[in-house]
Amino acid sequence: MRYDIPATSHEVHRALSSLTGDFADHGLGTETSGTLQLVLAEALNNIVEHSGCAPEDCITLTLDFQSHAVQCALRDAGMPPPDGLHSTDAEFAAVEELPEGGFGLQIIFGLVTDLTYRRCGAYNILSFSLPHQT
Repeated sequence: MRYDIPATSHEVHRALSSLTGDFADHGLGTETSGTLQLVLAEALNNIVEHSGCAPEDCITLTLDFQSHAVQCALRDAGMPPPDGLHSTDAEFAAVEELPEGGFGLQIIFGLVTDLTYRRCGAYNILSFSLPHQT
């Protein structure tokens, strides 16, 4: 499934509210659905607040519901993250040295697997997997 979410806090909130039904339709339980909402809220709000995306820009969210995991990817046209957060192998360095402490990123790191970031042309792409029970 693909969602194009305008890069504003209001639209992120609206998108997260509407995704709940899609999660249930794909067999995600309440706990997994809540975890996925939390991770997406942290990631999407980080993009809106820190990437420099214009309000007319869209964040593309792709979800692939598999039997034991949800594969997620977020793509935005914002600025690259600060040095130390560039990774293609999920070894994000210096998160604790970010000005706000990187608490949202720490939450994400603790809840997902296969977390990767890459810069592809003019886009940031953050992808991860969230395991779940069927």
